[in-house]
Amino acid sequence: MKILITSIVDPASSAHSRMHEFAKYLSRRHDVTILSINDSWKRGQKSSSAYRDDWNRSAANIRLKYLTEDNLTLIRQEMSSKSLAKKSVKEFEEDGIDLILDYNTIRMGQNVAALLGGIPRIYDLADDLVDMIRISPQLSPITARIGALVSRHFIKSSIKKAYMVTGTTDALLNEYRVPETKRRILPNGVPADFLEPIQPSEIIDPRKDKSEFLIGYVGVLREWVDFSTVFKSVAELKDEFPIRLLIIGEEGGKNDLVMEARQLGIESSLTMTGTIAHEEIRNYLSACDAGIIPFVTTKTSEYAFPLKLMEYFSIGLPVISTRIREIEERFASEVLFYESTTSLKKIIAFLRDSPEERMKRGKEGREKIRNGYTWEKLLPKLDDLIYSLENQRKV
Repeated sequence: MKILITSIVDPASSAHSRMHEFAKYLSRRHDVTILSINDSWKRGQKSSSAYRDDWNRSAANIRLKYLTEDNLTLIRQEMSSKSLAKKSVKEFEEDGIDLILDYNTIRMGQNVAALLGGIPRIYDLADDLVDMIRISPQLSPITARIGALVSRHFIKSSIKKAYMVTGTTDALLNEYRVPETKRRILPNGVPADFLEPIQPSEIIDPRKDKSEFLIGYVGVLREWVDFSTVFKSVAELKDEFPIRLLIIGEEGGKNDLVMEARQLGIESSLTMTGTIAHEEIRNYLSACDAGIIPFVTTKTSEYAFPLKLMEYFSIGLPVISTRIREIEERFASEVLFYESTTSLKKIIAFLRDSPEERMKRGKEGREKIRNGYTWEKLLPKLDDLIYSLENQRKV
């Protein structure tokens, strides 16, 4: 089939995501083109060149087009997507697109489908985009509030007009009132090769002292991530035993984190790698004693099912996290949850003093990932949807 992916995520300027895995998987069986928002803000980030290199290595057989080359905000591109997409749509009509996979767009996916004469569209609700707009530091407070309200209206319209809606969690689909008859849960996962053994010579260990308890974080440093509690815990624990925090990633900016670490006197206990290739993440994580998910309590995190959870467990790391609904429902017995500096300190000290517990929790989490949360097990469900649509059209 010829599949067009309309995407709110610029794949060449963004951290490895669910959309990247969708595109790579589908391109092995189908002819795939991506029409993406031009995310000029992300292109201005230091991490952008590393993301582009990563994309170029992994997506040689996927065509990538942008809605516009102009430097317009995401909201403006979405609201103007019908007129901006007309030129691209003429090319798509010649190609003969069979299906649109709409990755979490506001208006673009349904506008492109309409321009193509009602091409069937599967909508993927990957995150609470409305809340992301509401808390975005790129927008003024009043613009963010208005943008969130308008976006919610159009996303609900997009859901109503979609053939089927996939989503990461039941809670997220419930929030947008997706009918039972057209919803499919498709959680996040991890590449199966992340579960393969890693050679000792490939492990990159940032410890200054081999006795340091090493906590790893991988991901963006955006507004839904909060290291304040983590930093305070490290500051209070570092006099009790050697400890180090490893942060892999920099999108959103790391200067504020470095300044906060300096003010708390833990700069020497912090290692920041910047952005690295996705396939190299496990080289660093394999050196860690635990992985951490320090999310702020917002709707963005309430409905999240973070990729980093699977990445940590695939290495066999125990996971420490703030309370995130989907993680508590799916991994309640494997993950340790914290709500304050006091509870986080207790968890870190407990894991440091209990290597058997670290191994047990990491092993249990790893097996759970192996049995149900690799992309190779999850994405055939997407293929099933595509072929059911194709068969329905033939009837």
